[in-house]
Amino acid sequence: MSRKIIEFDRVGKQYVLGTFGIKFIKLLKPRYGYLIVLAIMLAELELLHSFSFSTPLYSNVLVYIKHIAFSLLDISSILLLSSLFLRYSNRALVVIHILFSILVLSNIWYVRFFDTYIPFDMYYGGASNMTEFLDSILPVLHFSDIFFIFSNVVVIYLLWNKKSNISRFSTCCFSLSLILASIFAIQRYISTKKNVFRQIIAETNISFSGGLYNYGFIVSYIGDLYFSNSGFNVIYSTKEIQYLSKYINTDNFIVNKETPQNLILIIVESLSSYPLNKSFAEMEITPNINRLIKNASFFSDKMIDQTKYGISSDGQLIYLTGLIPFPNDATIFKCKNNTFKTLANLLVGYNTKATIPTREDCWCQKDANKSYGINSVISIENSQLIKDNCNDKSVFEETIHSDIETKKPFFSMVLTISTHLPYNEKKTDKNFKFPKYFSKELRNYLTNVNYLDSQLGDYIENLKKNQLYDNSIIVILGDHLPPNGSLKMPNNNPCTHLPFIVLNAESQLPPIKEFIYQDCVFPTLLDLMSVKSKYRGVGQSLLMPDSVRHSSYELKRAELKQDISSMILSTDYFNK
Repeated sequence: MSRKIIEFDRVGKQYVLGTFGIKFIKLLKPRYGYLIVLAIMLAELELLHSFSFSTPLYSNVLVYIKHIAFSLLDISSILLLSSLFLRYSNRALVVIHILFSILVLSNIWYVRFFDTYIPFDMYYGGASNMTEFLDSILPVLHFSDIFFIFSNVVVIYLLWNKKSNISRFSTCCFSLSLILASIFAIQRYISTKKNVFRQIIAETNISFSGGLYNYGFIVSYIGDLYFSNSGFNVIYSTKEIQYLSKYINTDNFIVNKETPQNLILIIVESLSSYPLNKSFAEMEITPNINRLIKNASFFSDKMIDQTKYGISSDGQLIYLTGLIPFPNDATIFKCKNNTFKTLANLLVGYNTKATIPTREDCWCQKDANKSYGINSVISIENSQLIKDNCNDKSVFEETIHSDIETKKPFFSMVLTISTHLPYNEKKTDKNFKFPKYFSKELRNYLTNVNYLDSQLGDYIENLKKNQLYDNSIIVILGDHLPPNGSLKMPNNNPCTHLPFIVLNAESQLPPIKEFIYQDCVFPTLLDLMSVKSKYRGVGQSLLMPDSVRHSSYELKRAELKQDISSMILSTDYFNK
């Protein structure tokens, strides 16, 4: 090649890449390669965690150093794994890094979608959950995600055709991370005098996000497997269980019934109280629900959302069992095979069924419904109607057919779907004159609630036509609030509370003006259905007199309800 061509080539490179680009390319020499790869992987992890915590990751220096130590343990383990491929170790590392990037990036997308990391159980037991998530992935893509394409290009450039041996570097990194992790473990033992392994297992499972941040993927994953196969109780001592057990039971305030009524529990996806009794240019968002509220036995639009990382599955858990979920975990994945006392199995002699708009393996519905005492489930797998038209119309049509055919009395749980995020499209062509400052997502959400309302109205009419309405207690409530950020109204989010509506109960209450919690639903429904069980969940029935509600025993129960609930869940308390 002539000198002129070489000079032109250099000028061309400088023109395309710029001076900084030329210097950066020169930096990417083999002797720096592994160090740069390590830095890239660490940066990818830091990017993931930055989306999950509102405060800066380095706000607590010691915690941050521990986090870096266990992150290095993850990364150096990957480096060691690639070194097993000997002469192909560099290419193996390229492939493993691509898989690592997919893992981290999918968790970033999941955080943006569900406000939590992907539960470990989902990797081997929640394929349909991931399918549901991937079907709605466009709204969670950000320009910053290009970093992962760039990082893989750099890693391929550094390693693909290089013959350097990675074993020495990976061994040094692994040894350093083990030393740092061991220092923290020793320090923890000296300060607490307790089994460090059990403490870490407890932290990684009760504090899902914190556990993954503090101890990394590998340690948290080992902890998850141990927790799931150790009989659960790695947290509570016998003394603690005995103490909390004193506050599990409470009195009942049952309504005596001459004949048993069906119980129909309609759990509406992401239904907040905001759309209720709302009109825009004289067009009501929920005209059917508004009419039902006027004649409701109970109504509250101030129910506080207690769901956590399990979102919809947490709502079902609270309403069906009276328990509240782990504060920092997707509870149903840990407890799907627990023994529970539930609305379904405490209603002795009732036929129990559910209609769900998903596959039964989505969010562990099959195992969970079995544990909840629900014997018959209509889902995408056995309903061609729902499979072909997965919307609230098909859900309610299948439900009314099942209601007619099921032997009475029955308990029925209905899960809706049409108000599920993302809110990037409408389920109906109906147009409302919303204020200009409403985001597109809020407009679509309200329009989809209107669609839900029309289908719910048709279902109620069908219950009346088939002489099922008068002999059924019908409960309408939201499973959780629309997820954070999903309505794109950061400074003016109108959705703050959930609705709780009860129709046809033999006991009436005036409109409830004070705030209530989701865990009030279970004991209230037990009272309305005349169930005499001593166990009534961790909440307080709305039929409980104030004199009892403010007693020292009930005040203590209210104070301890998270501990009581977590103990029952983590020890599988009722499996005796």
